[in-house]
Amino acid sequence: TVSDDDLIAISENCFYLEQLDILGNSDISKKSAEMVLMECKHLKFFDVSFCSDLDDEWYRGAKQRYPHVDLKKSAQHVQPRD
Repeated sequence: TVSDDDLIAISENCFYLEQLDILGNSDISKKSAEMVLMECKHLKFFDVSFCSDLDDEWYRGAKQRYPHVDLKKSAQHVQPRD
């Protein structure tokens, strides 16, 4: 799994990164994901699917702030029982 510390290191060292897939990491914060988007200027694709702390509000805002990045977020939808 990838941690916040890993994402911070990526944002500080991988300036030419074009694609990152961190799907399913429940320990990723909005701050570290935002740092990747802000510092990795060549990023074209970022998959944050099933990262539970990255909610829909953050996702919509990030899509607006970083329109050059194909930001993907899928979530598991639980249907209520009858």
